[in-house]
Formats: sequence, C-alpha cells, structure tokens
Amino acid sequence: MKGNLKSELWKAFHNKMFLLALAVGLLMSAANILQNSATVAEMTESTLRFLQKDPERFVGGHGGFSLFMLWLLIYYSLGSLAFDFYWPILAALPYGWSYLKERRSGVYDQIVTRMGKKAYFRAKYVAVFLSGGAVVGGTALFDLLVNSLICPVELPSIAGLPPVSNGYFLSMLYFRNPWLFCLAFCGLAFLWGGVTGTLCLAVGTLPRFQVFVILFPYLLYYVWNMIYFQILQSFGSLPLLSPLLLIQAAPTTAFNPGWAIFGVMGLVALLGSAIGYWQVTRREFS
Repeated sequence: MKGNLKSELWKAFHNKMFLLALAVGLLMSAANILQNSATVAEMTESTLRFLQKDPERFVGGHGGFSLFMLWLLIYYSLGSLAFDFYWPILAALPYGWSYLKERRSGVYDQIVTRMGKKAYFRAKYVAVFLSGGAVVGGTALFDLLVNSLICPVELPSIAGLPPVSNGYFLSMLYFRNPWLFCLAFCGLAFLWGGVTGTLCLAVGTLPRFQVFVILFPYLLYYVWNMIYFQILQSFGSLPLLSPLLLIQAAPTTAFNPGWAIFGVMGLVALLGSAIGYWQVTRREFS
C-alpha cells in the first residue's frame, strides 16, 4: 500500500493536467489581484484628494477596501466569479481522470495483480483527493497572500459594510480575527477540492473519454444548484445547500451555517467513496 501510495502521489503531482489546473487557478487569482490593485490605487488617489481638500474631516480607513473584503472567496470580481463557477473542474483536472485512463490502457490489471483492488482504490482515492484539494485550496491561499501585499489589512468592522454577518459560518471569527477566518476557509476550499475530485471515481469507466470524467463533478454540482434554486423559490427561505456555492466565505444567495457546509460535504464524500469503491473494485470493465 505504502509503495503504491507513494507512486500515486508522485503521478498525481507530476503530470501536465495538474500543472494546467494549477495554472488556470492562479490565472483566476491573478485576475482578482489585478482588479484589486486597480481598485486600491483608485481609492488611495481619492483619499489623497480628500486629505488635501479637507484634512480635518478625514477619519482614516480606505472606504471598505480591505483585504478581508477583496479576497477571492469573498469579493465578486471577474476572477472570483470565474473561480466560484468553475472550481469543480479545477478539482477534477489534476488526477480525477487517472482511473479511467489506467483501466483502458491495461495498467490497472497489472497493478491490482500485485497489490489487490482494495489497496489500489485506497491509494488512488488519497492521490485524487490531495491533488484536487491542493489546486483549489492552493489557489485560495495564493490569492490571500498576494492580495495582502496590495490591499489594506484593516479589520472588517472598520472597513465599511462587511459581506459577512450573523448566520454565516465563523462570522464572529471574521470580526475578531479575519486572518484565521480566511485561513479556515482556505482549509475548507482544500476539503471541497478533495471530495469533489473523488467524485470522478464514482463514474468509473462509464464514459469513454476522460474529458467527461473531468466534467462530471461540475455537471453534477450545476444540476444540484439548479434544483436547489427551484426548491428555494418554492419555500422562500432555506440555508445554502448547493456545493457549487458553499465554497464561498460570504455567499449572497443564503446563509451558510456550519451544519450545511459539513453536511453537504459529507454527502459528497460519501458518494465519491462508496460509489467509487464499487466502481473500482466490483464493477467489471466495459
């Protein structure tokens, strides 16, 4: 198991698809960072003009343009909107396609002959989980750290109307220690990326081409999101139950209590592990 896990991890983090997913994620982050840079520069110029005109009325601050309101998982910039919508593809792209490829090439038969199907599944699951989590969580962390070099680091209570309020997950931490709040959501982004990537194993060998395996988590979340909003229109008030949007630290559609985040994440993890286990170890190749 250990030898195969090491081999799987090496393959998961040393392939072109992983690098492509990471590059796309960083490109989305770069779009957010560039927009924030322009916004902060404009606000700084406006503040300087105000100081020259009426310095006695200036009370400090940057009019709400704080790091903790401009971060990728909070602020709605072009880059953050792209990330919020397409992050499931980033989670599947690094290594979610590998089982289908190995099954169709015959590599699967060679490996399970030596170590067994269960050990193969465990190693594959861990590698897919960690690679998907690394891309999604790494993009969020990269955006936070680079933005901290550009944006004013002010407490949300000082920086104007905050996007996080009572009812949001870790809302009290957001106002007391926003750094820990953002790091906690980087960790959640890592977990979302991991469990989402493992959904690729649930489709097994049903698709003929790996592109359909990569798109499966996104399509599942997209349909889930559509059904959720149909139910929301009927009932009027529901917590956020869409995995596509629960990665956001400050969703605008509904509140995101902790039980909703971890409940939906647990359901996704169960689908990826249980159905994936059956596909990999029980279902015959077709």
